[in-house]
Amino acid sequence: IVYIGTWQDGVFKTTDGGKSWQKINNGLVSLDVRSLAIDPKKPGIVYAGLGEGVGIFKTENSGRLWKPINTGLSLVCPPDLLSVGKTEIGRVLETITRKPSVGRDYYSIPWTSIWALAIDPTDSNTIYVGDHQSGVYVSFDAGKNWHPINEGLSTKAVNSLAISNDGKTIYAATEGEGVFRLGKVEPAEWEESEQESEQESGKETGKTTNIFQKIWQAIVNFFKRIFGIK
Repeated sequence: IVYIGTWQDGVFKTTDGGKSWQKINNGLVSLDVRSLAIDPKKPGIVYAGLGEGVGIFKTENSGRLWKPINTGLSLVCPPDLLSVGKTEIGRVLETITRKPSVGRDYYSIPWTSIWALAIDPTDSNTIYVGDHQSGVYVSFDAGKNWHPINEGLSTKAVNSLAISNDGKTIYAATEGEGVFRLGKVEPAEWEESEQESEQESGKETGKTTNIFQKIWQAIVNFFKRIFGIK
């Protein structure tokens, strides 16, 4: 069984070594397929990285039906290019000042395009994706939730990803900035990092609140002095 992703015709599948191919696009909202990855332990599970601002889709039945799995991704798509219908949860809309023309200019627009997918060979629930717009993301739960991991990247324009056989090293090739290397991200490390970020955010919020309280108290005291209020 072989799957291929095409630029304008979606996903194809062959079960006879390439003698014949079948389109399997049911559920896909874009046929601009930039990357594919097959679960090494469950070959009926396939991930498709799409262009045109629609993110990642997953099939659990060998391509009979695809479903979006974009929770946590920062999806960017120009408003004037959105298809008719409901905007997906988590989508970020950016205003584009120029309208695209058909051809190269159309695909130079800054929008989400998932050029790379890599599944951890030691744990197929851990998946890495590379977006040419917003960098690298990791999922620890087979695509249900995504977390950005871009610290150290000098550009977020990621073209491809590769992972070592032991799953301990991830490589990201970028547009014009070379290749970057990252050690394996563990769920516990990510949760700890998120907690630290939340704590720092809480501290900053507390500082801001104290500043406003001091300013307000100064204003109240000023008017009390003017009007002789005790």
